[in-house]
Amino acid sequence: MVIDPGFTRGFGSIPDSYQTEVRREDAPNDKQSVTTINYHINGNNARFNQNSEDNSLNVVIESSDGVFEDLKTELRAHVADPQRISELEGIINDMQASQHDSKGMSEKLGQLISKGADLMGIIGPFVPMLAGIAASGS
Repeated sequence: MVIDPGFTRGFGSIPDSYQTEVRREDAPNDKQSVTTINYHINGNNARFNQNSEDNSLNVVIESSDGVFEDLKTELRAHVADPQRISELEGIINDMQASQHDSKGMSEKLGQLISKGADLMGIIGPFVPMLAGIAASGS
C-alpha cells in the first residue's frame, strides 16, 4: 500500500523524481497508540479473571478471636431455652480453649454439630470457619 508517493519537483538540471513510502496492507500500523494496562492485585486469595467467570468460593480465616463470640451471640438471640444455651456455650468455650489443638478442636466441633443438629440454620454458617480453625490448629 502506498502511503506517500513522495513526488519531488526537480530543480535546474535535477529531474523530477519520486521517493515513495510504502507499507504492506497486513502490516501493523506503527502510528497506532500503545496501550499500557497495569493490574495491581492484592489481598487474601486475590484473583484475576479476564474474559472468564470465577465461581470459586474461598474461606479466609484472618482471625479466630471473634467467631466464638459471634456464634454465642447468635445462639443467645435465637434459642429460648437457657439450659440449652448454657450447654452449647460450654462446648463453644471448650472449642475456643482447644483452638490450637487440631484434634481437640475437631472433637469439640463434632460435639457442637451433634448437640446442635436442630440448630444448623444458626450454627451452619459458622462451621466452615470453625473447621478451618480446627484444620490449621491456629
